Amino acid sequence: MQEHAQEERDTRVLERLDERQQSRLRDVDDALARIEAGTHGVCANCARAIDEARLSANPTATLCVDCAAEAGSRRRERRRSARIR
Repeated sequence: MQEHAQEERDTRVLERLDERQQSRLRDVDDALARIEAGTHGVCANCARAIDEARLSANPTATLCVDCAAEAGSRRRERRRSARIR
């Protein structure tokens, strides 16, 4: 019963958070799950270790610097292509 009440409170709090905060919370939850699974600090794309400096700056990072740069380039290219059409 107490657990159900807590879940309801959590739900109400989450509903009040804006989209950005919800996204950040999901990132943190995902990072905690990766820590538990022993995969935190491993790039989700290439499976190489994510540099400690990057993790210090962004503990929820899922990509190494190289893969993040490549993903950013692809996003920018898609945006440019969408504007041209």
